[in-house]
Amino acid sequence: MNAEDGRSKIFAKQNKQAKQLVYNVHSFFKLRKQDQSSTEYQQDVNLNKFGRASNRNINILEKWVACNTHVQKIEDEYCQHDRILDDAMDEMVINLQDNSDSSSCTDSEDGNSSDMHIDISEEKNI
Repeated sequence: MNAEDGRSKIFAKQNKQAKQLVYNVHSFFKLRKQDQSSTEYQQDVNLNKFGRASNRNINILEKWVACNTHVQKIEDEYCQHDRILDDAMDEMVINLQDNSDSSSCTDSEDGNSSDMHIDISEEKNI
């Protein structure tokens, strides 16, 4: 008897044991399924429900991660546009000096200039 024959006999024996184990497990669960009132069957059903709920929660988590990634992308775009707007606002110049050559909002319709100064001390109804 050589080593190869010995290994093949061991393999055949292990294969037979594995098949017997699978058959026994299958028979066990088949009997439990037939007796649906047993607590073991109810535990199996609960585990199945738990597995489905876990899969559903994983899908929700994946969607949440995708939404979060999308929000971060949009946030980065807004920050980039905000910088561009800030740069444009920094370049804008507003002239605050009094220039008599230009028309102003203090001119009235009849061409007379009205005084926009308001003396707060005269106001007593505040």
